[in-house]
Amino acid sequence: MGKDKINHLECIKIAFKMIYEVDKNSFAITIILSIVSGVFPFLVLKLGQTIINIIQIHSTRFDNIIILILIYLSLQFISVIVDNIKNYYLQRLSNEVTYSSMRKVMGK
Repeated sequence: MGKDKINHLECIKIAFKMIYEVDKNSFAITIILSIVSGVFPFLVLKLGQTIINIIQIHSTRFDNIIILILIYLSLQFISVIVDNIKNYYLQRLSNEVTYSSMRKVMGK
């Protein structure tokens, strides 16, 4: 069982290396956008929690609540845009890796 784990990790390492060699820019952009995409749900959740708490305890003016709601909606919108850009680069990278693999298999 232990050798299987090592073998799987080695395969993952080889796969990442192959993907990196095919298109370094798309690989880096995809990694960065994946990290950014992972942070947005946390920010949206914390901001939503803050808005709900402020509304419950009536601790601020209505104008400030409206501004927080606009920031919340903006974060949601930016999150969708980042996800779409990330998906574009993932698909592009997938196509390039497939093409590169096929070219190697065909011997060209």
